[in-house]
Amino acid sequence: LAAAMGTLALATSAQAAVLTNTQTSLVFENNVYSPEIFEIAGRKRMLTGGWLTNSIAAAGRDQIYISDYNGGQWTTPTAIRWTNSGYVDGEIAGYQINDPTVVQVPNSSELYMYYTGNPAGNMDFTRHVVGFAKSTDNGGTWTDFGFTLQAPGGVWSPTAVVEGNKIFVYYHGGSAGIPLYRQELALDGITELTPRSLVTTPSAISNLDISIINPMSEGGNLINRNQYVLLANSADLHQILRYTSLDGINFNVDPLDNTAVLIEGGPNYVVTPHVEYLSQGELLEYNVYFGFDSTLQIVNGAPAPLNFDSIQNWTFQQTRPVPEPSSFILLALTAPLLLLIRKRKI
Repeated sequence: LAAAMGTLALATSAQAAVLTNTQTSLVFENNVYSPEIFEIAGRKRMLTGGWLTNSIAAAGRDQIYISDYNGGQWTTPTAIRWTNSGYVDGEIAGYQINDPTVVQVPNSSELYMYYTGNPAGNMDFTRHVVGFAKSTDNGGTWTDFGFTLQAPGGVWSPTAVVEGNKIFVYYHGGSAGIPLYRQELALDGITELTPRSLVTTPSAISNLDISIINPMSEGGNLINRNQYVLLANSADLHQILRYTSLDGINFNVDPLDNTAVLIEGGPNYVVTPHVEYLSQGELLEYNVYFGFDSTLQIVNGAPAPLNFDSIQNWTFQQTRPVPEPSSFILLALTAPLLLLIRKRKI
């Protein structure tokens, strides 16, 4: 693993993030990825998905797992616990489930989880759906509400964020080109408020993660707006890309970067990135968790990503320049003075 990690690299870019630390968070017997970090009630927890052991892999049962951060390390993952009668922990009957994403309801301790559901044994992405579950005990147990996001062409790889009184769930469609959509939901986590919107990126991506960077302020005045950040895989799963947006719909390479590539995996697969922010001031510091596969298994004569045997955690720092006051702020400050001068002339 250490030798393989040596082939990974941080993309070079002007004023880009600086890699400050690398760490292996979890190691698995078989194939686990899709890390999702959340903190609640003083606990830091991680959801992942896949096949924790060889016996689970042999049965072809994708499961969702949970770990706790305790004493500077992550505990061994265990299957999430359902409250639904007849459910097997970590599983949904007839489906392989993965890609968990979690949001906390504003002014509440309630957690929502969205996840991909794949009809067992079927790799047709047009048949994928997204499920919804709730937790009222900090992720200790979950109540499943079924597959609440479905659409012609399939729905998979959800990532959710809360902004104001809305939940935005981003996901891929299963048709050619792997389109990316944003669905606006009410705070009940289910009710669709508007038709879904098509999201644009400069290149084809998969396995997305959306987050929001809070605006910076100076002297009590906001000096920039919320910024949406998209981490995702390149089409070949060997790179982790980073794009940003001010409207959450149109994403491009961040102005501070000269490339979208944040992590270069070389021959290794580096998949399903997830960001955890440590600081969102002028110094932007964050962890990027991702699944790592260095086995280069050969299937039908070509390498295939089938053994993500660890979750990696890389830490980055980036200094965000304080922007100059915008024209509308200057206008707001000078307009009363101009009005006073005009009145005196009259």
